[in-house]
Amino acid sequence: MKLATYKDGSRDGQLVVVSRDLATAHFATGIATRLQQA
Repeated sequence: MKLATYKDGSRDGQLVVVSRDLATAHFATGIATRLQQA
């Protein structure tokens, strides 16, 4: 599992959880909306 930021037009972007093989990614809105919050 890796954490990444998806550029969504906001200053910080949106937090995304990415699989180890980089094949899938899911927005982590249930955990935190920004990487700084995580």
